[in-house]
Amino acid sequence: EKKYGYELLVEMSQKSSGFFKVKEGTLYPILYKQEEDGFVVSEWQIPHDKMRAKKYYSITQKGKEELKELIQITILVFVLSRIVKIISYLKNQKRRII
Repeated sequence: EKKYGYELLVEMSQKSSGFFKVKEGTLYPILYKQEEDGFVVSEWQIPHDKMRAKKYYSITQKGKEELKELIQITILVFVLSRIVKIISYLKNQKRRII
């Protein structure tokens, strides 16, 4: 689904319950780099109710594959960090018993 920059900002904030509040000045350089790397494509369009063109972005197949890999890595890091915390907790409990 194609979205223009401001739509992306609003959606990120809403879907993350306000956790991701990215400013436009931060978002656009990221989008330009993502486009340069082939993860997104952009296209200028004039919305039906407007006179001014907007640049719409959509994710490419390459971008979807990269996103899937990043999600898998993020999940792995989260699980490993939980395991480390559990091991640390158990070690501390063992010290208290001795």
